[in-house]
Amino acid sequence: MKNTIKIFLVMVLLVLFTSTVSANINVEGISFDPAIIAAGDEVDITVNFRELVSPGSSSNTEANEPEYS
Repeated sequence: MKNTIKIFLVMVLLVLFTSTVSANINVEGISFDPAIIAAGDEVDITVNFRELVSPGSSSNTEANEPEYS
């Protein structure tokens, strides 16, 4: 009985955690500050991304933007 409950709890936790980490990320751009980098310079790197709700869905902003490429 205890093993059955443990197996059930593990299955429930797996289902919950796999649904939370299955996000799709779309990288929109990467920028550097300063734009020209020399040896020894400190550089700030910024990555712009967004999470897609479900790929191929019309609710995504990329599907609703005609200028998206």
